[in-house]
Amino acid sequence: MAKINILPEVVSNQIAAGEVVERPVAVVKELIENSIDAGANHIIVRFSHGGKQLISVEDDGCGMGEKDALMSFKRHATSKISSLEDINTIKTFGFRGEALPSIASVSKLTMRTRGDSEDGHEICYNGGKFVHSKAFGMPRGTSVQVEQLFHNVPARRKFLKTDQTEADHIVELVKNFAFAEKCVKFELFSEERKIFQSPTGDSWVERVGQVFCPNERLLPISYEHNCSINGAICDPDSGTPCRRFLSFFVNRRPVESKLLRFAVSDALSSILPRHREIIACLLVTIDPGLVDVNVHPTKKEVRFRNEQFVKECVQNAIVAALHMPPQAQREDFTKILMPQCVTATNEPSVQNSLNCGHYARFPAMAQKPIFHSSGEIFPKPRDELGWRFIGKIFDNCALFERATGMVVFNIRLAVRKILFEQLKQSKQGSEQQGLLIPIDVLASDSESEIIDTLTNFFEKKSVDIYQFGKNHYRVSSVPAWLSPNRVENFIRDVVQSSSEYDFNEKTTSTEENFFKIASRHAKYEHYTTGDSIAALANELLKCENFSRGPDGETPFFEMAKCDFLKRFPFL
Repeated sequence: MAKINILPEVVSNQIAAGEVVERPVAVVKELIENSIDAGANHIIVRFSHGGKQLISVEDDGCGMGEKDALMSFKRHATSKISSLEDINTIKTFGFRGEALPSIASVSKLTMRTRGDSEDGHEICYNGGKFVHSKAFGMPRGTSVQVEQLFHNVPARRKFLKTDQTEADHIVELVKNFAFAEKCVKFELFSEERKIFQSPTGDSWVERVGQVFCPNERLLPISYEHNCSINGAICDPDSGTPCRRFLSFFVNRRPVESKLLRFAVSDALSSILPRHREIIACLLVTIDPGLVDVNVHPTKKEVRFRNEQFVKECVQNAIVAALHMPPQAQREDFTKILMPQCVTATNEPSVQNSLNCGHYARFPAMAQKPIFHSSGEIFPKPRDELGWRFIGKIFDNCALFERATGMVVFNIRLAVRKILFEQLKQSKQGSEQQGLLIPIDVLASDSESEIIDTLTNFFEKKSVDIYQFGKNHYRVSSVPAWLSPNRVENFIRDVVQSSSEYDFNEKTTSTEENFFKIASRHAKYEHYTTGDSIAALANELLKCENFSRGPDGETPFFEMAKCDFLKRFPFL
């Protein structure tokens, strides 16, 4: 066995860099945190080639003198904590004292800084080795320039992703800081081109809309109870299907938290449609003594000392924002709409009937339609297995009566299932309809790049989309099943899903995923009469596995007569 030796400082710094500097965005994060802690009012971030070639962060903060600037490159050198007790009440972003020496060990780093003195100073490191320190004229503040990241650690550099992927991470990070820091102006440049600057909105809803979700209808979140929770959440009745966006800030620090994700998902589970993903941005302000930010080397995760308290606060804040009934009332209401399985009957059942214990089995398909429409309010059944149309409710559901109970029929889910099956079975593609007035779609930089790669795919799916300017597209023709007022959301859904599926490859999973997206935008508003709804129901029963929608939802369920009578024993 080899003898135990103390590692050289350069090697130990590179090992620390493996924890702190995993990719270019980590460098940007550490430098921005130092700038905020320095009291900066204006922060300018520049990068090129996804941050691999150049990262520059410039601020107008308090700056440093030459002695402090040189000391900042020593490991565990910091001005933000001085004792063990300080760790329990951390109010600053950076405090470990590992950022600058770790970054300097894997790059060519140049720092220029000026504090209260008349002269500034320039300090340069290359691969962890000191190069020079000299006077440098500049205004008050600090500028750190990082070049050729991982140039001396090629094994680390080859694991980096493409320039676009690394750039997307940097843009997302700067947006997070710009959103949370109302008093700091951020500017972001890529290849000397400005691509982002701080939002101008003062309210959290305005800032969420400007930075993260410009096309969503958002509701404000404001809650105070031993902690403060602010932010915004999507209106459950609007929003973009299949788009998921959850962003959390704890004491202004962008973090990832399974606890907060679960709290949001749990609060919305009873009201959010199954196909609708969650869009929310929450800022939690809590006593620093009740949260531990020292559980991860890059401080991207936090741990709460009272997790149940935080979870309840988040859920109460969402309930208040959406004006939802208390949890207990929602549970009782669910039991009414979804009764336990009824006792067995003598009626035959289909092989593909519902397996869920909350639903009764449905009769086998007869030669003639088992759904009926009539002008009478209570028409007589045409056969003993017939369902009688009662009426339409909630703009999206219909009620049918049968001998063993009442059937609740979801019109939109039925339309989705039928279109999904038709698209799967179609060999010639969809019928195309031209738009009298083309639909404009404004995209972000990352969305534009994806749309450009999907042009041929859209064309094969009867969607004519062409570029009309920078990040500006127009749609002139769409499939006949797509409503014009849903075109923009449809395009965004496909673009969003392309991060998981490559729509340029014609594979079974790709096609099926596209059909699911398409079915979410199928027209259903014209099903208003009993005849049309009954015809729709009969069409649904012709589908394979008609009891399950494209995403596993149930298009209809029965409330058994015996359970109904238990609720109303006087009938």
